[in-house]
Amino acid sequence: MNRWPKISFIIPAREVGDAKPALKAIKRVDYPQNKIEVLLAEGRNPSRQRNLAVQKAKGELVYFLDNDSQPDKQSLKRAVAVFQGERTRYHHPRGRGFSLLPAFLSRLLGQLFFTGQIYRGEVGVVGGPSVWFGSETFWQGVSGSVFESFFAYFKMVSRFRPVGEPRRCTEKELVLCNMVAQREIFIKVGGLNESLYPNEENEFLNRVDRDGYQLIYHPGVVVQRPQRSSLGEILQTFFRYGRGRMEQVKTEGLMANLLYLAPLGLGLVVLALPWFKGLGSLLMLVYFVLGAWSATGYALRRGRPYLILIVLPVIFFSHLAYAGGLSYGIFTNLHPQRLEVRKKKVVVRRLKSFAGDWYSI
Repeated sequence: MNRWPKISFIIPAREVGDAKPALKAIKRVDYPQNKIEVLLAEGRNPSRQRNLAVQKAKGELVYFLDNDSQPDKQSLKRAVAVFQGERTRYHHPRGRGFSLLPAFLSRLLGQLFFTGQIYRGEVGVVGGPSVWFGSETFWQGVSGSVFESFFAYFKMVSRFRPVGEPRRCTEKELVLCNMVAQREIFIKVGGLNESLYPNEENEFLNRVDRDGYQLIYHPGVVVQRPQRSSLGEILQTFFRYGRGRMEQVKTEGLMANLLYLAPLGLGLVVLALPWFKGLGSLLMLVYFVLGAWSATGYALRRGRPYLILIVLPVIFFSHLAYAGGLSYGIFTNLHPQRLEVRKKKVVVRRLKSFAGDWYSI
């Protein structure tokens, strides 16, 4: 691969104006501008929009962003370095430990869940966290505490804050709003499943992994995005993730997704409390003690002690919302609806060509 491979930025949006945050950030990235093109795909099916844009892309690499993703100036260079075989160690300056755990336990947790060797072989995808470091409202602070909580999100927490070092990973740690892929490999494995949303990237990444290409998490490949700004948005997001995961279970099978069914267990414990008060109460006590520990840590880290009283119940109801989404996904089939949306028109605009100026928007 060349030192400065050509990169095609792929951004799905409903209309051009929606993508202004991402477009402004792309103009600031530290990378030769004559090696960058930008494709914006307008439509109502993000998977189809991305697939069609990749077909028209001319770069060796494709960088998938959401319309509000703002990549760090150095993110692109760090991702490219991984594709070129760089194996240097890196710690993000804002990487943090885990809640109020003592330092040695925090390091142990990091070693158990957030380390991994980058083996020899071809890299298919490189990604990193979607974070928010700007000023925040009350509910954005709550949202950040929830999505950055290991207790709330387990290993998937690395999607929302920089954790550990560059490493080989699975679909659990990558997110589609900040993902760089080899265009040739993306096309070879069949692109995104247009009948899935969300979780289309998870199923795609599993196919890339099964075909023998490495998935790499890099804590320095960062984008900034706004946090959810209300309780309803937080719960809706967890419900949608749960529903999408159940659709993925139907596509890939149960065994590959067992971990994600854990919130169903919480829901069953809550429902069974009237009949199994002793065991149920014990399990709920353990849950709330662990959750309170986590909530306290993140509230204090943000300098907002009052969040201790808010974050734990929000995590609890978020887990129940995820369980509700899983349950909803069991009894519904949204694939026909998605395929119907697929028929709707998608317009791919090349907003910037290689060695060309930006087109006005």
